[in-house]
Amino acid sequence: MSERDHYEAVIGLESHVELSTTTKLFCGCANEFGGEPNTKVCPTCLGGTATVTDTGGGPATHQWGFRTTSGGAVTNIPGETGTSYVIDGNDFPGVGTYFLVETTTSSAGCGAPLVSNEVQITVSVPVELMEFDVQ
Repeated sequence: MSERDHYEAVIGLESHVELSTTTKLFCGCANEFGGEPNTKVCPTCLGGTATVTDTGGGPATHQWGFRTTSGGAVTNIPGETGTSYVIDGNDFPGVGTYFLVETTTSSAGCGAPLVSNEVQITVSVPVELMEFDVQ
């Protein structure tokens, strides 16, 4: 048996298409090029996870929440008390722009609670059904 008998050729085909739609496939965000980074996204198309890391060595509790204005009062998201949060538009009160934050409190009573930096979240109208013209 020769060395070349040990190999199998596998050839794949990748195809890219550009749809002539004004919004993305699974959400209502604009489908256009240009503009500032991260301005044409929502929790649906990001599908992201926010995460915090503890750096004090002591026990801590966590609470995810949101602000309706930057630097405003924090509204807690019920049940979201881990070090990570899967971004879900259903946790916000409706369509609009919100600022996701996480509050860390020392379980040992050392110091004041710490609030994370804000992550801007825009909740848009959900897209129930979309039709496409394929030409």
